[in-house]
Amino acid sequence: TTFSSGIIAYQILGNSLLLFERGWITRTAGTESLAYYVIAMSLGLYLVAFSTSLTLTITPLASEIETDPKRLLVLYERATKFLGIIVTYLCVFLLLSRNIFLSTWIGPEAAIYAGGLLLIHVIAFSMHSLSIISWQMREGLGFPFHNFWIYLIASTINVTALIGLSDDLGTMG
Repeated sequence: TTFSSGIIAYQILGNSLLLFERGWITRTAGTESLAYYVIAMSLGLYLVAFSTSLTLTITPLASEIETDPKRLLVLYERATKFLGIIVTYLCVFLLLSRNIFLSTWIGPEAAIYAGGLLLIHVIAFSMHSLSIISWQMREGLGFPFHNFWIYLIASTINVTALIGLSDDLGTMG
């Protein structure tokens, strides 16, 4: 069906982006740089996964109340506030304690090489976490292909920036 096609399409796109990104970093910066990149990115992905798990009820709720714009707005506003508080707390915590956190979790070398990457990833994935509410509402309202097009645009920007900035900035690009 059209509904599942949109979801499958953006899942394939997301996995392709992940593989391309890791391959590009390995090719241009080496496997050691990739290891530190993956440490930082994994924490960002955990933040998104946690946010998604907190908001899994959004899709069926949006589907249930799709004919009532006022209730949809209330759902969006409340869910965004709820998630915003949690994501902001986690983001600030990770940003302020990233070096201590990485030193304790993995070791001092990880803090040196992954700390800056963690800064970038936490900010980026925190913003992505906040977009999950609208993402799930579009799915609940039957428009998962909107999410595919949004992800396609974001992936295009990501790949372009990765290729364009990696020579000058390494893994920070």
